[in-house]
Amino acid sequence: MKAVLTLLFSLLFSFISNAQKFDAQEVYNAYEAQENVLVMSFNKEMEDAIDMDFDYKEQIKNVEGDVSFLKMMVSINDETSKGIAKEIEQLMKHANYSMKMIDDEDQTVTMYLKQKGKNISEVHFLGKDEEGEFTFFFTLLGDLVIKE
Repeated sequence: MKAVLTLLFSLLFSFISNAQKFDAQEVYNAYEAQENVLVMSFNKEMEDAIDMDFDYKEQIKNVEGDVSFLKMMVSINDETSKGIAKEIEQLMKHANYSMKMIDDEDQTVTMYLKQKGKNISEVHFLGKDEEGEFTFFFTLLGDLVIKE
């Protein structure tokens, strides 16, 4: 357990020191071996089928494009995933993503975007329960475009 915590803190420090070089895969690698955290990857067929709507600047917009990376991490047990949300929030903060809060009935979702104009290269969603603890982290990387 002590070795796992040491590894997680060293990875966190490494992420923060290299903030401009944020790599979503490293986040998943850091937590996928942790007990009661489930990491899922989606196959290429699923990745090519991205066509979604979301709230962008107070309007519903359609996003289409090719996705190169689609992965999700969920917590199976609240007790063993304490602190993960804060660690991921720090990583995202230091990587200078634009951020939008999405309130749901029983959880808060934060959407992090890396975009230039209407082109989006990264979308990350971090879900937290009512106590602010980690519930999920979802990453989508690719060449996405916000349509009118």
